[in-house]
Amino acid sequence: MEAAHIALDETLRDDGTSDPERMMIGRNTLDHLGDALKTLPPVARDAFLLVRVEGLSHRDAAERLGIETKAVSRHVERSLARLAATLLDSGR
Repeated sequence: MEAAHIALDETLRDDGTSDPERMMIGRNTLDHLGDALKTLPPVARDAFLLVRVEGLSHRDAAERLGIETKAVSRHVERSLARLAATLLDSGR
């Protein structure tokens, strides 16, 4: 992941530390996302986290989980849809 890092000009970077409301909204969104992740079936959650958070390929995630690559793709796709719907329902 370090090789993919792109440095931003400090004047362009907005880390949100100057806006308490934005920080609170971000924390609430993360809380909702965490709650939504808990509602996913364990294999779907693991597939989603391996691919979208840890950056594994679908093939590598499938090997790690002991399932087919297509199954990983379906789990990630369905998880994304479910998480998006949950966040939209929560107003975030």
